[in-house]
Amino acid sequence: MKTIVIDGEVLCENRMDGIHRFMIETLGRIDKLLPGSELDIKIVHSKGRSIQNLELRNIEVVDLGCPHKGMRLLALPQYVKKVGGIYCSMSNDVIAYKKSIITIMDLIPLSPLAKYPAKSLMRMKMVYAKMKKYAGQVVTISNESKKDIVNKLGIPADKVTLVGTGYEHMDRIKPADGVLEKYNLRERGFYYAMGNQYPYKNFEWVRQAAKRNPDEQFVVAGKVTNIESHVDDSDSNLMYLGYISDEEHKALISSAKAFIHPSKLEGFGIPPLEALSLGTPVIIARASCLPEIYGGTAHYIDPNNVDVDLNELMKEEVEAPDKLLAKYTWDNVASDWMKIFKETKL
Repeated sequence: MKTIVIDGEVLCENRMDGIHRFMIETLGRIDKLLPGSELDIKIVHSKGRSIQNLELRNIEVVDLGCPHKGMRLLALPQYVKKVGGIYCSMSNDVIAYKKSIITIMDLIPLSPLAKYPAKSLMRMKMVYAKMKKYAGQVVTISNESKKDIVNKLGIPADKVTLVGTGYEHMDRIKPADGVLEKYNLRERGFYYAMGNQYPYKNFEWVRQAAKRNPDEQFVVAGKVTNIESHVDDSDSNLMYLGYISDEEHKALISSAKAFIHPSKLEGFGIPPLEALSLGTPVIIARASCLPEIYGGTAHYIDPNNVDVDLNELMKEEVEAPDKLLAKYTWDNVASDWMKIFKETKL
């Protein structure tokens, strides 16, 4: 019986960002695949906390019995050694334990386009150096990220495995009622974008596109975005909603004329996959890993050029997303992780 010890500290936070989504969707499915697998999987966390948004029947949840932060970094390696296990981080982080399985979603902070603050960049460089030192096996989510890991961190390509992401979480989300009426929107009558404040997400493109397409309606959602400071009375066809729930997001993305994803850097880019799963066309940047992932299923833009007639762009023929949606599923991700756990010898 092989023992895998997964660091579950991040799952003690009641959040649903990309890493939480990735872990929750993957681990929930691994839990169902575990019986008869000859694997003993444990998720560990520090004292006084509990795993959020995840029900497990077969994966053992272990309280390390130590306070958060500093003491946990000592207790966790000791626990892995005690049970004779392999340490696994699925949360884009790592502890000091030799020959670990480490997930590196991307190396976006190292790109000049990311414009990370100096202090944050220094911290991430230290994290990546630690990952390189202790990684026995690296898992990432796109070939673009794999190339960066090989070229920028010097980790051998044969140590890096791809797993992708999925979209089935959208099936469980019930779209909120009355969202279109709330914001005075028409079914398939607006372009929708969603994201955070980082400059590389390129929401300035949406703002400029709204100015160049005055007869079209644009809606942007997200807790904070870099267009927030630009939204004023002159942007009459651009509506900024701020933070919205998953239910509101599903209602909007499934009702939009198209979902716009102008990001210059991505590890994968899940929102366009969500849109395609709901029958909404996607307009994405020809940048980073996006063409690799979405191939012929998307309408492409130059993220540095807003001189685009969106009506003409939408007339372009694109491929049906069936093969894409069959390839990138959380079920496939869980199966890939089970294979990694079974075959990894460290």
